[in-house]
Amino acid sequence: MKEDALKFEPMLCSCLAAQAIACAAPQTSTRVDLGPLSPDDVGGDAARAIVVFGRAGERETPPEQIDQTLLDDELMLVSRSPVACVRVTLTTQAAYDQPFDALTPTCEIDGARSVRAEVREERARPASYWYDFRPPGTWEVIERALNTVTRHGTICCPGEAPNQALRFKMSNVTMGLDDETPWEATAYWSLTL
Repeated sequence: MKEDALKFEPMLCSCLAAQAIACAAPQTSTRVDLGPLSPDDVGGDAARAIVVFGRAGERETPPEQIDQTLLDDELMLVSRSPVACVRVTLTTQAAYDQPFDALTPTCEIDGARSVRAEVREERARPASYWYDFRPPGTWEVIERALNTVTRHGTICCPGEAPNQALRFKMSNVTMGLDDETPWEATAYWSLTL
């Protein structure tokens, strides 16, 4: 086993496996607006936002040899009443991985001020994706690993259930150390009764 992989007790995947996992993923953005959603849409594909952490035209990207959608994240509105809950799946380079609480999840319900969301469950799974790298000006090929952590869980919004809209946002300050501007991922669901 490669030395880089020992840090994470990883599940090993090839670049082809990474591409197969994400080949059907839609276009991503740091902010996705969905809706209007009926109560029947909650928990289904219509309530699923594919987002990626980023800021001002920048986004988290893997090395070019690996499928670029590998680091896409999913936010799905899974309940609306009695409280709104979002199922979260985040895949991040291991160097930027943070538990959900550290990503300061917030909810804005029906245009009211943002409030801190509550993490109800969370689990993490590390993985390494191997690829070949050729340093510029050489014929030597070096095998490298992209170490990632995928976090799954449910985050709920305190207070009353939304009637018109829900905005859910997470911020990762470790990705913005160069100028202290955090990278964000946001989903906005407009709702119907």
